[in-house]
Amino acid sequence: MGNSLGAGVPSAAVQYGAATNTLGVVVMIMCGLPVIMFARPFMELFTAVPEVINIGVIYLWAVALAEPFMCLAITTGGALRGEGDTRPALYYTIIAQWVVRLPMGYLLAFSMDLQEKGLWIAMVLLSVVQGLLTWRKFRHGLWLDREI
Repeated sequence: MGNSLGAGVPSAAVQYGAATNTLGVVVMIMCGLPVIMFARPFMELFTAVPEVINIGVIYLWAVALAEPFMCLAITTGGALRGEGDTRPALYYTIIAQWVVRLPMGYLLAFSMDLQEKGLWIAMVLLSVVQGLLTWRKFRHGLWLDREI
């Protein structure tokens, strides 16, 4: 992307960024599907304790759901940093971690008595918020006007 912008071809930079985002999300979905489908057998490889297996299955499902959004945050954040727009990825990480994950985790786990399930839900919400905020910033295209 930086090469494309430096060469004066911003449309190519946008295409490379979009392709990277799409590829990353699709790969994460493809990697997550077996985790979702085989979460219980995966957990049974490590323990025979039913309570631990049940908690682990829910955690693996949450991770598989969160991964595409985590990937979106990582790829778009990297693209923005590569274009010299370094602050948005930092801000969105702070928002997602401190404004979404911690309060929501506490609320869901303790106030709503969802225990560890509430923490996993908060993890998925964090990933969705961070991924979508970073992707939205990338899609606005303000980084196209930066000097490289």
